[in-house]
Amino acid sequence: MQTGESRWYFLARVGADTASRTGGGVVLLEADPSKWLYPYLAMRPMAAASAETVLVRREGDDIVFLSPLRHNSAPPVTFRRLANVMGFAALAAVEGHEGFGAFVDYRGEPVFAATIRLDRAPWGIVVKVDQRETLAGYRQEIRRTGTTVIAVILGFWAVAFMLVLGWRRRAEAALREGEERYRATLYSIGDAVIATDQGSRVKQMNPVAEKLTGWTESQASGRPLDEVFRIVNEETHAVVESPVARVLREGHVVGLANHSLLIGKDGKESPIADSGAPIRNEKGGTTGVVLVFRDQTKERAAQKALKESEAFNRTIVESIPQQLFLKDRNGVYLAVNQPYAASLGCRPDQLVGKDDFAFYPTELAEKYRADDRAVMESGQVKDMEERFLAQGKEYWIHTIKAPVRDDGGQVTAVLGLFEDITSRKRVEQS
Repeated sequence: MQTGESRWYFLARVGADTASRTGGGVVLLEADPSKWLYPYLAMRPMAAASAETVLVRREGDDIVFLSPLRHNSAPPVTFRRLANVMGFAALAAVEGHEGFGAFVDYRGEPVFAATIRLDRAPWGIVVKVDQRETLAGYRQEIRRTGTTVIAVILGFWAVAFMLVLGWRRRAEAALREGEERYRATLYSIGDAVIATDQGSRVKQMNPVAEKLTGWTESQASGRPLDEVFRIVNEETHAVVESPVARVLREGHVVGLANHSLLIGKDGKESPIADSGAPIRNEKGGTTGVVLVFRDQTKERAAQKALKESEAFNRTIVESIPQQLFLKDRNGVYLAVNQPYAASLGCRPDQLVGKDDFAFYPTELAEKYRADDRAVMESGQVKDMEERFLAQGKEYWIHTIKAPVRDDGGQVTAVLGLFEDITSRKRVEQS
């Protein structure tokens, strides 16, 4: 178990053969103890102001307190005490001494306590009450007879023992429920998942991973990951470094190599992408890796089709002899062909990203901007023959500007086509 300030993380073994204790895998579980555990622990086990139930764990020479404390404001998991105190109730609990007795608690206060260790987790539970409070009302009776005190203490032991057993059952039930919930999540997730041990051997696969690799979970279990999860570079088909090796070496989440192909058991190649993440034990050490990946066949096909479409469109644009341009709603050039760029004495890439004010006189640029807006607002084609005078010469240009719509029918750009018709006009005027 790895704990955080508001979350607990568990490592749960699933899919193992219960008779031989072989096979199976490891699932990393996450839970919020403030919702499913702390409220139970906060209830007083008996009507005593000092009564308290605490959950503890041993880490080396320290006892770590995992639950909120009644007599200390430190957050859960942050409060520790050395495990070398004689008669320490928390130490008795984590070492598996189940029963009742007189102890000292984390404050050094003498207490009567019941202790027990959970079977399915490295935790101990202590149910305690201060000796001073327990005996306060019975000191005169103790002097006269020990019978009453003994009865009270035995009654306390009985109540505490039942409460400890109840806490243990609840904790174990919560752990089982978490294992079942996360196992269901793993096997229903839409991405492929493979879990390995520290030796890069397959421990667990979900159905999506089985489909992509061609291996069933039972076939793959215990095999080296490189045998089941074979990935190569999409362009060179060179073998790609195992993501497990990278995770174990770097100790954090890593992305799989770009342009990777998964080679299935039957030789089928599937483009994949995603990541690998470490599985950590309660001490923070990496004990395995979880791979999460998905089939990118459709995405790659769409990308290829888009590139081919763009190349085809560029070919069409460049083959048109007339001057052609495409502008966005702000009059910025999105694309031009070579004849249009040549008419302005520059290359096509020098126009893209700029507007008419960078190449035409202000008066002419404003006219072109107004024409573009008229097309955008009306959604109608504008067909014009325009006469220009420059350096004492007369020019005639035939211009067609048409709206370009998106999939929703909204006008998003203007497509323009220029043609010099000066020669034809001169013939008509002669």
